[in-house]
Amino acid sequence: MKRITILTATVLLIAGTAFSQQGTWTAGLISSHFNNFESDQRIDKMDNPFGYGLVVGYHLLDKAALSITGEYLNGNMQEQPGDETSIRTSFAAYIFPVQFGRFRPYVSGGLVYTHQSLKPENGSDETDNLFQLRESVGLDVMLVPRVFFNFDLAAYSDGFGYLGSVNSFGFRYTF
Repeated sequence: MKRITILTATVLLIAGTAFSQQGTWTAGLISSHFNNFESDQRIDKMDNPFGYGLVVGYHLLDKAALSITGEYLNGNMQEQPGDETSIRTSFAAYIFPVQFGRFRPYVSGGLVYTHQSLKPENGSDETDNLFQLRESVGLDVMLVPRVFFNFDLAAYSDGFGYLGSVNSFGFRYTF
């Protein structure tokens, strides 16, 4: 509960400054690999979950941004024969504390909504809607002006414990 309160306060604080600042937009492509921790609760039920998607962000300030990311995952289920398809949408706030030339590290936090569709070979189809918290650290590397390579390492939580990690990379264009 404390994490949700801090995240909500941070998002509201950053969003409140948006009306008084001239910001920049970013758009990009990402690819992600999801890793489940060993527990009953998991990020997904896939054997080797890879996803890809789109990200759109808005830099409210030089050191703060908001983004929305959509990802698609499809793969074989790990514990039984069948397929899983997941569509994830995440909303996140980013803080860029420092910049070292072309390198800009960040921390972020946000909320993830997942629509999960399970189709086991021996059983009935299931769908589930999940909400999870996402905390990450990452690095933006400017390749040429307005084009960035991005690496991100995140942890997913259900509010009671950590479910797994995600490492992703992508390219973003700033306009």
